[in-house]
Amino acid sequence: MAPEFHKFHPLRASEIGTRYFFSGLILPGLFLLVLGVGNLAVGMLKEEQYQEVIDELSVEEAVRAENGPTIRPELVTEENSKRSQQRRMKAVARLDFYRLVGFGGKVFIALSFPFFLIAVLLSLVRTRAPAKS
Repeated sequence: MAPEFHKFHPLRASEIGTRYFFSGLILPGLFLLVLGVGNLAVGMLKEEQYQEVIDELSVEEAVRAENGPTIRPELVTEENSKRSQQRRMKAVARLDFYRLVGFGGKVFIALSFPFFLIAVLLSLVRTRAPAKS
């Protein structure tokens, strides 16, 4: 006689997986959670990067304003000044954009939790509901 192993019924496991993962609430919640974490990570990394760019441009402008044209007068032109201002404006715009991306990530993460909560509550209601004969 062969030894008995753990009795595993694949149909039963499939039903459990289907009930939780394809209930219509877990997948959207999981999608929002992954999307939110990705947006939050990208937003935070890029925000830090563009903040450094803005700080560097601000230091350059402060040094230029403090020392005036005495360092290299041939480089201090109106065109270079406009370029510097345009670079700073672009960096500020991108910083604002990535702050918005990070905020959107937080919103997606917050929106994912109600999906999970409702899915768990529905699962509890289904398992505790009396079986009809």
